[in-house]
Amino acid sequence: TAITGSTAGTAFTLTNSGTMNGAVNLTGSAVATSLLTNEGRWNLGGGNSVFSGSVTNSGTLNLSDASGTANTLSVSGNITFN
Repeated sequence: TAITGSTAGTAFTLTNSGTMNGAVNLTGSAVATSLLTNEGRWNLGGGNSVFSGSVTNSGTLNLSDASGTANTLSVSGNITFN
């Protein structure tokens, strides 16, 4: 897991412009104002991800782990692929 946490109703911003390996599990954040931006390469790895907010992806999002098993990305807000 790359990031795990709960922000109890506050805004959360995460920007990846390099390589991020592992799941991102963030709950409790303010969905309307929290944003995960992937401009690089995000390898989810061996697990599913849950993000309380919106996700914008203009990079590479790899949902498969080393065994080829597909993982899931659950998003409470909007998801945009550019």
